[in-house]
Amino acid sequence: MKPPIIVCDMTDIDLFKTVQDAENYLEPIDIVKQRNEIFDSNGKILRQRVAKRNVKCFFGLCTVNVEGVYIDDSDESNPEKLKELLREYMRGDRDPTIANANYDNLDLASLIEITLKRIGYTR
Repeated sequence: MKPPIIVCDMTDIDLFKTVQDAENYLEPIDIVKQRNEIFDSNGKILRQRVAKRNVKCFFGLCTVNVEGVYIDDSDESNPEKLKELLREYMRGDRDPTIANANYDNLDLASLIEITLKRIGYTR
């Protein structure tokens, strides 16, 4: 998986520096309801799942079983779909200069770079 990790939901895009950052940010309910499509920067479609994990609390004195989000590698790839999602997102920007720019001939790396400059990494 090549960062950044790009999470596309119905109306928004988030970019994450690492898979772990994306896993920590995403909520299990979003995965269960299949609200997101997740890609790496090559357009590889990443699998998403919810699983229980043990988390230590109270300075390690006890353990709690909580649901967490996990992102896994896959063999599926659709860079054209990711490019279209990024183009649509940028065309929906409130700034007319950004919304009206021509993104049609840009490669995936350029689209990711422009999106990253516009919105930065999600934390």
